[in-house]
Amino acid sequence: MMKVDLFDNEDYSDEVIDDELLRQFPGGMSLGARLLYELMPAHTDVFAPESVIGFVCGALNASG
Repeated sequence: MMKVDLFDNEDYSDEVIDDELLRQFPGGMSLGARLLYELMPAHTDVFAPESVIGFVCGALNASG
């Protein structure tokens, strides 16, 4: 997972997602929702600096 701070173009980090979390949430949507739940405080304003946007894909994307 790559985290990028859009307010500061110099601030980014790569993080490894725990294997157990990947087993619990195998799809892109479910994993994205779980990460959003962990990373963004409840009731955060959409334009606040701590707001999160995620681009996630699952194992079955474009498989049809």
